[in-house]
Amino acid sequence: MYKTTTIAALAIASFATPTIAQDINAASVSAAYTSYTDDNFDSSFTNLEAGIEVGLASAFAIGGNLAVYGGDLDDGAANATVHGMYMMSPDTALGGFVGLDSKGDFDATLYGIEFGTGSESTRAEAYYGVIDSDDLTGDFSVAGFSFEFAIAPSFTLGIGYEAFTIADGFTPPGTTVSEDLTYSDTSLIARYLFEGGTSVFAEIGQVGFSAATDDTLYVSANDLEYFAIGAEYAFGRATGTLLGERTFVGWGL
Repeated sequence: MYKTTTIAALAIASFATPTIAQDINAASVSAAYTSYTDDNFDSSFTNLEAGIEVGLASAFAIGGNLAVYGGDLDDGAANATVHGMYMMSPDTALGGFVGLDSKGDFDATLYGIEFGTGSESTRAEAYYGVIDSDDLTGDFSVAGFSFEFAIAPSFTLGIGYEAFTIADGFTPPGTTVSEDLTYSDTSLIARYLFEGGTSVFAEIGQVGFSAATDDTLYVSANDLEYFAIGAEYAFGRATGTLLGERTFVGWGL
């Protein structure tokens, strides 16, 4: 178990790295407001995220992300993520991550692999990882991807998908054999880019769950729907940092 002070220490170390590193490849900061529209879950949330990417040599880089989540939460939540990256090109990276989550008395560590790429007209990201926490029962994994592409000058559309899976988390009716239970967050995003690295975006999405046996698929009867609006500033490349935060407590926010 570790506390918020551990997250703060890791974050400070990550963001202090540029003082000894060779080069700052990119940085970004964003803020968003998310509102769920379901009658049984009328809640809204805010998040503030910042990231930096530092080149260590021509083919390697490290990255750091900070994220804080507020709004209709019992306790504020925070995440710090560190990335180790092999730069396949100046704008494409393959790497691994360690993320630290904290929300009240809950703590978790995320480990995994990831990929990111960005250009003037596209951005894409994908990851897979596992969650280690004394506060969770069972085996949890996380996965996600996002892809945005230009459809006109200064305007992009994209799709995002994030999920966490609980191994053997669902027992179908009439059986004694448990199946994996997956909670998914699927969204569509539209972004307008201004000159100088600033962009604004709007997003609509839905959250649901599913589980499957050999012959039956179980899905949530009513998915939770939401919309979000936000703004981002990117420095160094059009998409800013290639890789974002990896979080469990900030999932769906």
